Amino acid sequence: MVGTQDINTYWTGAPDCGQSGSITVTKDLGSDKTKSFTYSVVDDLGDEIWGGNLEFTGNTCWGHELVW
Repeated sequence: MVGTQDINTYWTGAPDCGQSGSITVTKDLGSDKTKSFTYSVVDDLGDEIWGGNLEFTGNTCWGHELVW
């Protein structure tokens, strides 16, 4: 688990990196310039709501929007 999010916190687009109330993830890519990771968003009942793959690029930061 990386973090939790209050259901009453939302944005109208992807939040800025490190924005208060957002979940921020830092990944060690080792010697790779890019690396793919899977993610899963699970509700309080344990049901997956979102999931997929994200491509991380070294020394960058970007927001990912999950649309309900």
